[in-house]
Amino acid sequence: MVTKIRPDYYRGSDGKDLFDRFEAGLLTQEETIGFYKGNAIKYLTREDSKNGREDLDKALTYIQRLKQFKYPKRKIPFADFEKAFGRASNGH
Repeated sequence: MVTKIRPDYYRGSDGKDLFDRFEAGLLTQEETIGFYKGNAIKYLTREDSKNGREDLDKALTYIQRLKQFKYPKRKIPFADFEKAFGRASNGH
C-alpha cells in the first residue's frame, strides 16, 4: 500500500520497509520505540508551521505503528481448540 510516509519505493525486493526491518532487529526494541515516539513528536510540533493535515497523518502513522509494536494483539488461548481436535463448533 502506498502512503506518503511509507511509499512503495522504500520497500526492498522482499517487500519489507524500514519499519519492518527495525522491528525485526535492525534496531533494539528500545531504539525502535524511541524512533516512533521521536518522529510522532516531530510531526506534531511542526504541523502548524509546515504541512498541516499531512503532518498529523504522519504523526498518526508513527503512533499507530508504536501501538502495534508495543501492544501486539495476542492470540486468544484455545481459539483453535475445536479445529485442532476435530470437533464441530456447535458443541456436538
